[in-house]
Amino acid sequence: TELGFLLAHPDQRIRLRAQMTLVEKNAVETLTSAAQKGEGFFDRLHGIWGLGQLGRSKPSVLKPLLSLFKDSNPEVRTQVAKVCGEASYAEAAVGLIELLKDQNVRVKAHAALALGRMKSNEATGPLFEVLAQNADADATLRHAAVMGLVGSADSKTLVESTRRPSSSERLGAVLALRRLANPGVAAFLNDAEPHVVLEAARAIHDVPIPAAMPSLAKLANKPGQSDPLIRRVMNANFRTGQLENAKAVAEMAANPLLEESLRVEAANELLEWNNPTPLDRVLGDYRPLA
Repeated sequence: TELGFLLAHPDQRIRLRAQMTLVEKNAVETLTSAAQKGEGFFDRLHGIWGLGQLGRSKPSVLKPLLSLFKDSNPEVRTQVAKVCGEASYAEAAVGLIELLKDQNVRVKAHAALALGRMKSNEATGPLFEVLAQNADADATLRHAAVMGLVGSADSKTLVESTRRPSSSERLGAVLALRRLANPGVAAFLNDAEPHVVLEAARAIHDVPIPAAMPSLAKLANKPGQSDPLIRRVMNANFRTGQLENAKAVAEMAANPLLEESLRVEAANELLEWNNPTPLDRVLGDYRPLA
C-alpha cells in the first residue's frame, strides 16, 4: 500500500523505484488501481508502465487497461497504446484501431506503432486512412503509420497500393516497402507524382535493393526528372554495368538538355566503367563493384 502511495511522490527517483519494486513483487492489483484510479497524473502513468513491464511476459495483465483507451487524458491513452504494443497484446487491437481516429496526433502515432508491433492485419486499411488524412502534414505521424504498415500489411497489399488515389498513401507504401527492402517498390517508379517516384528511386538505390536496380536504370533519359533522381538513375546504370547501360549513360553525357554537372558525371562514369572506384558515386558509401 505504501509503495502505491509513493507512485505519486514528487521525486521521480522515488516514483520509479516504487514502480520497480511493485513489479518485482508482482503487485498487479496495486498497479492496476494506480493506473485506473490514481488521484494524480504521475501515479497513473507509473501504474501503466508497471503493468507494461509485467505484460511483456504475461500480456493478460494488461486487460484492465483496455478501458483507458477512452480516458479523457490523451497522455494516458498514449501510454496505454505504447505498453500494449510493446507486449504485443492482441486483444488490444480493436481499441488501438479506434485510437487511429483520435483527435490527438500523439495518441494516433503510438496506436499506429503498436499495431505494427503486434502485426495486426485488420489495421492495414485504417493505417492507409491515417496517411490520407494526414496528407504528409506531420512527418512523425506519417512515420508511425509507415511502421504500422511494415508490421501489419503484407507485401502484395503494399505493392498493389499503386492504385490508391492519394499520393500520401502511395508514398507511405513506398516507405514501408523500403523498410522491408522489397523489390516490389519498383512498381512506383511510374507514379504520376514526382516525389513518389523519387522516394521509390531512393529506396532502390540507397538501401540498396539490387533486384530492383535494373528497373531504376530504365528511367534513363526520361524527361522532367529532378537532379537527385537523375543521379540515382545514372548510378543505377553504372552499377548494373551492361552494354545497354553504358549506352544509356553515354546518351545522358551527350544530352544538351541536361545540366553540365550531370553530363560531366555521366562522362566520368564512362571513364571509370572498367575500373570502378569502391565508393558509391551518389552516397559516398563503401560499395565495391566487380
